Amino acid sequence: MSTPSAGRYRHAESARHFPDKQGGWTLVTPAGERLRLRNRSSRILWQAMMEEGASEGQLIDRLCEHFPDTSPTTVAADVRAFLRHLVGLGFVRIRR
Repeated sequence: MSTPSAGRYRHAESARHFPDKQGGWTLVTPAGERLRLRNRSSRILWQAMMEEGASEGQLIDRLCEHFPDTSPTTVAADVRAFLRHLVGLGFVRIRR
């Protein structure tokens, strides 16, 4: 998979997303790929990408605010891995 690029990350218009009863999200692509976002980090990031879209840096900053006891380096690595995964599956697009 490629490294996330500069730009704003936003949910792909072709992918559907549904809230679930546990407060998470279920994502579905037109090809039928499904992904459930249940942990707090993934919900925070998805919400940011659904609302207005966000840059990689903004997503890292947002997660650091929610997890102040976690190293910013660890947060950054986790956010980048999450973005690569979502972009690779077609749930997220990068707007330049």
